[in-house]
Amino acid sequence: MARRNILLVNRTLYQIGIVTLFASLIWVGIGIYLTLNKPLNAEVDKKILESINPIIDQEVIKALSSRLVLELVEPTETSISANSTLNDNINQDNQQ
Repeated sequence: MARRNILLVNRTLYQIGIVTLFASLIWVGIGIYLTLNKPLNAEVDKKILESINPIIDQEVIKALSSRLVLELVEPTETSISANSTLNDNINQDNQQ
């Protein structure tokens, strides 16, 4: 009797698997069909389609070159000693 139940369960699971496979294939097929037949709504603003001026504006170049330039500052001894002092204080607190 137990063998018969196992066979029925296996057969039912097999049938559910086949139905699920067909349903997923149909779902993917319908999705592809709808995507391929969907009209393309590509409305682009006319301002974007205007041609770009190939001449570089010299005033803009001068304004960009006159900007402030940040220099890289190397760390000083005080910042290193402050960090080591902080680490020493933390170590002392942990020991207490």
